[in-house]
Amino acid sequence: MVCGNVLILKSCDRRYVHQISLAYSWTYLLYVHHNVPSHSYMIGIFQIIALRLVGLACELSIAEKPRLNYRETTPNEAEVMPVPEAVDMLAYAYYFIGIHKALLGTAVCTESGFGLYPVKCAPLPGSGPSTHYSVINLITKTPDAASEQEYNVQMLNSFEIEKLILGPKMKDTMRGWDMSIRYWYWAYAYRKFIKANKQIFEMTIFMLWTLWCGPSIPQIIISTTLWVIIHLESEYSELYDTEGSMKLPWDIGFSIMRMFCLLYLTPCFVVDDTKVVLRYYNSIYWMFHIILFVLMFIAVIIFKSRGEN
Repeated sequence: MVCGNVLILKSCDRRYVHQISLAYSWTYLLYVHHNVPSHSYMIGIFQIIALRLVGLACELSIAEKPRLNYRETTPNEAEVMPVPEAVDMLAYAYYFIGIHKALLGTAVCTESGFGLYPVKCAPLPGSGPSTHYSVINLITKTPDAASEQEYNVQMLNSFEIEKLILGPKMKDTMRGWDMSIRYWYWAYAYRKFIKANKQIFEMTIFMLWTLWCGPSIPQIIISTTLWVIIHLESEYSELYDTEGSMKLPWDIGFSIMRMFCLLYLTPCFVVDDTKVVLRYYNSIYWMFHIILFVLMFIAVIIFKSRGEN
């Protein structure tokens, strides 16, 4: 994967390099998922490397736009970000900080000081500082400025427990789950690849996420179910006033549906055998999916009836 991306980044047109890198990296991930056991830690390493290299390709593509805008009027291109050397790409892809997942990844980052920012910079998970403060200027104002600052590692925070447990919507739970990976999809997949309406955007994001996680039947069930329930939450929020005086009853209803959905999808998360997963859902007649289909049908009827009136 790394060598192929090095060739792509060094030789392809920077206007399209991010698309080529994404197609190559995700195809390689499909190969890895097909040939490596699903519980192997190696898959996690390849997933992180894919995000790094496609992200680098996106940054090169973003940096190309200013050059195209002033190419005819400004011959000096010294300000344009150069393509990194091959050895730099290799070092970046395999750099130990951030390449591990879950508790080990957080421990390595914290011990090395990566992701440690002053509180004034308001760091966001997966993103970094969100305010206008310059970190360098902030900690070098005076000789004691760095030691006087209050720091946190919020950038490394991957989960927001309140949203995961309380919701109330599935959309809130998804926003609180694996926030650093979600930020990558927002920063690159949303901003660089997808120029479409909201529904197609969400569907494409879930498709990319499914391929990234592994295109198994359980993973496809998870992705499609989550996409449908999030879409239904949005539709019913447009149909009814879910933020006014009836906010509490609606939040309770959304939360009940969210909990049923998570319980319903649990076999897909914990059982590796696809046959066992399908046998389970057949035994309960795909009950939750039928409920979702009924809710979709009701929403369509309501939309049509209101459109006629």
